[in-house]
Amino acid sequence: MKNYLLLLFVLIAPFGLKAQTKVTLSKDTTTYDASNIERQPAFPGGKDKFIKFVSVTQKYPATSRQNNIQGDVELSFLVNTDGTLSDIKVAKSLAEDLDQEAIRILKRSAKWVPAKKNGKLIDCAATATISFKSK
Repeated sequence: MKNYLLLLFVLIAPFGLKAQTKVTLSKDTTTYDASNIERQPAFPGGKDKFIKFVSVTQKYPATSRQNNIQGDVELSFLVNTDGTLSDIKVAKSLAEDLDQEAIRILKRSAKWVPAKKNGKLIDCAATATISFKSK
């Protein structure tokens, strides 16, 4: 039976990427949520590129596949001013092996486009929901 990955990627904001301009990095150490900021954090290339990345990176864990465990793993994390991700946590668990696979996928992602507020790059909280479906 062939496995298919369906991915619902949700950030607190839209996925549109704007052309980047040179900005000065902020010394502000505040972590912001995605409301009321100029540019939301995003995967480089947007939602479609992220879905493609996940589909080629994902390895459905054998135990969950054999036990027909399906559903969503929701991750919360910070997109830092340099585009790296940190503080990756499972916000909604499905099964331990699927949770760890979702974290592994996110850790392997390229640097993200950081959020911007008042012309400065900022650390910003984001979420991603990765769905595991077997057909």
